[in-house]
Amino acid sequence: MGFMLSSWPGGLRASAALAILVSMPVSGDVHLKSRTARSEPENRVYRAKSRIEGRHHLLVHFESTPGETERAELHKRGMRVVAYIPDTGVIVGLTGDPRLDGLSITGYESLTPADKLSAELFRPTRARAKAASRDYFLVEFHEDVSWEDRRALIIESGLAVRDHADLVGNHMLVSGPLARVQSLADWDEVAYIFPASGDLATGAPLIGCMGAAAPAGEVGQLTQRVGEGWDGAGLGPAELTYTIEKNPSRIPPPYVETVLQNAMIAWSNVAKIRFKKGSNTVATKNINILWGGVQHGDAYPFDGPGRVLAHTFYPSLPNPEPIAGDMHFDESENWNIGDEVDLFSVAVHELGHALGLGHSDVPGAVMYPYYRRTQGLTAEDIGAIRMLYESGTAPAPDPVPVPVPSSLALAVSAPTAGAQVMTPTVETRGAVTGASGAVTVRWTSDKGTSGLAQVVTGQGGSLTWNAGPIPLSIGANQIRVEATDALHNTKIAILDVSRLQPQTEPPPPPPPAPAPIPLRLSVSTPGDGSTSSVNSIRVTGVTQGGSGLPTIRWISDRGFSGTARTLSPSGDTRQWEIQPLALMPGVNQITIQATDDESSSASILLRVSYQPPAAPTPPSTPRPTGDTIAPRVSITSPNTTYLVTRNSAVTLRGLATDNDIVEAVRWECNCGLSGQATGTQSWVIANLALPVGPNQIRVYARDRAGNEGVAMITIHRYVD
Repeated sequence: MGFMLSSWPGGLRASAALAILVSMPVSGDVHLKSRTARSEPENRVYRAKSRIEGRHHLLVHFESTPGETERAELHKRGMRVVAYIPDTGVIVGLTGDPRLDGLSITGYESLTPADKLSAELFRPTRARAKAASRDYFLVEFHEDVSWEDRRALIIESGLAVRDHADLVGNHMLVSGPLARVQSLADWDEVAYIFPASGDLATGAPLIGCMGAAAPAGEVGQLTQRVGEGWDGAGLGPAELTYTIEKNPSRIPPPYVETVLQNAMIAWSNVAKIRFKKGSNTVATKNINILWGGVQHGDAYPFDGPGRVLAHTFYPSLPNPEPIAGDMHFDESENWNIGDEVDLFSVAVHELGHALGLGHSDVPGAVMYPYYRRTQGLTAEDIGAIRMLYESGTAPAPDPVPVPVPSSLALAVSAPTAGAQVMTPTVETRGAVTGASGAVTVRWTSDKGTSGLAQVVTGQGGSLTWNAGPIPLSIGANQIRVEATDALHNTKIAILDVSRLQPQTEPPPPPPPAPAPIPLRLSVSTPGDGSTSSVNSIRVTGVTQGGSGLPTIRWISDRGFSGTARTLSPSGDTRQWEIQPLALMPGVNQITIQATDDESSSASILLRVSYQPPAAPTPPSTPRPTGDTIAPRVSITSPNTTYLVTRNSAVTLRGLATDNDIVEAVRWECNCGLSGQATGTQSWVIANLALPVGPNQIRVYARDRAGNEGVAMITIHRYVD
């Protein structure tokens, strides 16, 4: 999920989409982009370089699709699942030798450097996608690799880290020579490397698609397809129906269905996939489409305007019916046709997921994980869909009758253009012709006032309008009049009116302004070089001098940033605070900068060390024997499995129960942090620091027999 920013290339705002994999057990091979891994590997281990001695990652092949049970058992054996590789594989991180005896697996293997390098990296420059950037690349890391290790590995390899607010998943944007980027594949921490688009290289805001999530783990960039498609194994045709359960409020339904049909035609023009309109929203092989609010009937709530635009369920198999293939769009977004947010560009990408496609490595492709407004499929998209379905052309859906757009016109009859008046207000009137349905006329003044005009229907359906009184300021005033009909056709008229004032003696010149006092910034608490035993602190200080009310921003070398809150905005000495400011273990260097209205600035460096408290020693009590029942642990606050927040820290609360005694509650974050909760049966994790991006936090409750239960929440922190 990406950030709500200004317009991005092509007009769509930076938000995110999500493909969802609920998962049903299937058997089969493991599909990497570099190869189809055989179902019975040779249990080989390729010892790649690693920043942590003994740590490595393995691709484990199961007999059928793994789920939460297999994930929990692997964790119990000291192996952390970091990715799901369709159809039957998972990537695990571990230290030492794997303990896989007794599991329903067919074998295991290591990823080789060749598995991690996209073929798109080695195309001749003239053959690369036009949207690709020559010296910028995306590096996907395994999720258990800390932020510090990622940055250090890139920098030590002679490459530059390029920050981008809209990166999704475990992606890092780097720049440098291809030979050095290629050497990153020798490191165990790296999962995959592929080209970055030119829009990423220039820092343009983008839509990022999170990819698929499954009970066994997230699906990364390593694989290009999920399942065998609606036609099953092999290359065959597919017959699908679609239903539209609920339309968006911003676009008339006929236009919505026409755009969705155009997205379907884009795919059926190159593969034998036939779409027909259906009537049963829960029928098999039916793609049900709806626009919904935060809660809209599935387990994946939307987040309001911005960020997540839509989510889609992969086909059956691996997803179960009737949810398989369904496409859900966020009703609160500013949906449009040919403008932000462009419905066709989002729908054609999400439809690719509904047909079974993962993400492409080719910048500019519809299925690239960072996408922009598009007019149709690329050769890369066509080749990908023909890996699942028979090539050819399928019949198009029956066209939807679309009303002919009206020739809306807006006229202003009074006052005349360039009018000059002496009065403090003015009234304006005019007529509207060629409208479709009801008409709304609004006016807006460049002086900050606005309102609705009164629309009157006369004989023969003629429409006249009048607005006012509209306040005027001395001098030039510009009034914008906008008429909109039921089909969202819009016409605008601009009216310039000048308000005159009798001449008077000019006022005496103002006295010269005193010389400004230079801007000064200081920190009151804590002191530079201080030590904290908690991972979130309050920083206070003052600013003096400068012009206007300074803006105070801060950034730490651990990836956190934000804006301070001004406590006393008036006077020469202004107090401010930063709360909370998240810390990570070790020395945290925080740069605080104040900037005033004249762009003068002052900065200060604050160093604070965070020493986490030692984990409590469990009491020496007799251990029960024969207890194999794991505790039950739940997160009660926040009461969700997916949270989006701008806060740099969060407090978790929950409950843990067991048939014996809950001895301890601990937590781990895929950002590299971990620690002990306060309490057991009723526990609290206070001020848990959140780096920017997705943070997957698991809470473990352990009983005296060593059994552990787990609960999970994903918290996505974004920056305004």
